[in-house]
Amino acid sequence: MRGRTLLIALGLLVVLGCAGEDDETAVRSGAPAQPHLRPSVAPTELGGARELHITSWPDLGKPGGEVTLQVRPIPEDADLSALRFRLVADPCGGALLQDGIRAVYRIPRDCGGGRFTVEAAVPRGDGETSRQFSFRVEGEDSDTGSLMLWPEEKAKVIAPIQVAWDRTFVRKEELGIDLRVERRGETVVSLRGLGAEEEVELDVPASPEPTWLEMCAGADNCQTVHLSVFTRRAIVPHRMALVVDDFTLPEANRIGGRRGTVGGSTRVKLRPGEIRGAAGEEPIRYLAVEYHRSPDGSPQGIEETLAPAGESCSLRAHPFLSLWLRPGPLNKMPGPVMIRLTDRLGKTWTRRINHRGPSWEEHRVDIGRFLKISGSATTLEIYIDEERGRIPAGTFHVGPIAFLSRATATAPVDDGPKAPPEPPPDDERPAPAPAADDDDGSWSEGR
Repeated sequence: MRGRTLLIALGLLVVLGCAGEDDETAVRSGAPAQPHLRPSVAPTELGGARELHITSWPDLGKPGGEVTLQVRPIPEDADLSALRFRLVADPCGGALLQDGIRAVYRIPRDCGGGRFTVEAAVPRGDGETSRQFSFRVEGEDSDTGSLMLWPEEKAKVIAPIQVAWDRTFVRKEELGIDLRVERRGETVVSLRGLGAEEEVELDVPASPEPTWLEMCAGADNCQTVHLSVFTRRAIVPHRMALVVDDFTLPEANRIGGRRGTVGGSTRVKLRPGEIRGAAGEEPIRYLAVEYHRSPDGSPQGIEETLAPAGESCSLRAHPFLSLWLRPGPLNKMPGPVMIRLTDRLGKTWTRRINHRGPSWEEHRVDIGRFLKISGSATTLEIYIDEERGRIPAGTFHVGPIAFLSRATATAPVDDGPKAPPEPPPDDERPAPAPAADDDDGSWSEGR
């Protein structure tokens, strides 16, 4: 009996000693150990690309010139040895020459322009992965240039990423805009069906990893650019404030008044915009102000009435104004920004703000001097200083507008590699000092 027990124990030791990491669970559970099996996978599937992205340069071809296209696969180490390019739409009968992952289209000198479509395809499993890409050649039959106006290839951008497209082309073709931001083969932000006149910024985390932005207008007109997003400076709405406007309503603001242009000017276009992040995140809204200098020097900007007609808004308990600003994607700030408060007697107080840099920045303005003379206001105007304007036309963005009970404004967030320390609690933050070139405001009896 003892001999049989000893033999069984030795057998178990041999079995346990031979079990590998994958077999150990099977032995302990009493199930028979299975041999290691490697699935049979076709070589094209092992190295196949799930997606293909195509970039091109220049943005707009010219007769007699060339357009170069280059493919980037997802995943980036996918096998592209069997990659092939083919012409899908070629109104001029040019030549498409392939060299590895690149192809060059040679444009005939007598080409009258138009839209050209090239398809790249690579085998994968029993089928293929393909992608079509369209570019334009200038001429009598050509459209209005590149679809994506900003950002440019290899641009260093600050998140939220500003984007701009050819509104005339999108409106003419009656197309919708689709946007997608990708990192390491994963989609970070995706938007579909944007209209020609819409404004949007794409909020993504800062990262040293390569970032790809794809813009499509229709199924066969896509552009992809490679970006560097090392810094993020985002709007931080105030929790406790007298909010004037967060641009969630079409024309009315949050304080019982209305939003419009200064003096009802028709030289200014106001377009609501959104800062959009990952799916499920609440967007932050802003206003894009398209500015055109007036021949007579009259102010051009936005006007917020602070109360219903015939009334005024008391600001004695809110002696600070919080204003978020950012230049548009295709220009610098058109000039210094003026803010003007008007009381119920028609007296005005103005203050100049100098905005520097391409990112969102919060400007905190002490309106204590205004409150010493007048404790309430009827309108707030935000416009470009005509005398110091840098360019005759441009776009600037205005974020949430609020009056604060004290200088508790939160600094813009920077979560990049050199992010600043966390701001102190509200009751420990000192009152802000005015910028060196900002004035203390000036009074006038009327306009």
